[in-house]
Amino acid sequence: MTEPVAKPVITQAMIDAYDEYTHLTLDRRRFMEQLTRLAGSGA
Repeated sequence: MTEPVAKPVITQAMIDAYDEYTHLTLDRRRFMEQLTRLAGSGA
């Protein structure tokens, strides 16, 4: 039997960054920088 996989946590700040990116007020590089900062990873 396999263990259940944890669902990723998507915060409102991540949704806001995606919304800004899709409406072309945020470029891809800055969008990824924001997501990296929000996720807490430098990978």
